[in-house]
Amino acid sequence: MSSGSHSLISRGMYEIQLRQWFKAFPPEMFLVLKLEDMKMEGGVQLVMDRVWQHLDLPSFRVKDTSPKNARSYTDSLSEKTEDVLERFFAPHNQRLKGLLGCEWDSPWT
Repeated sequence: MSSGSHSLISRGMYEIQLRQWFKAFPPEMFLVLKLEDMKMEGGVQLVMDRVWQHLDLPSFRVKDTSPKNARSYTDSLSEKTEDVLERFFAPHNQRLKGLLGCEWDSPWT
């Protein structure tokens, strides 16, 4: 935690990062998206349609939806490490759900 914004752990505490922005600006100004939503069939287009709608821009067809800079972060995690991380992030994710709504109940699924 001592490495500030460069810490992989603290960067996963989304609610802490968003809270101050939501205090400074109306929450409806923000569109918070899950990268995982882009990975499902047709997901890139669906996510981008939400972006353009939020920005009040005309829709645009995305031609290349192939992944870029994609890698798995969990392939090398042991079950024990994954369990520790899930338990650590549980209260942070609960606050994120309170801030963003039920669809954020489990941000990594």
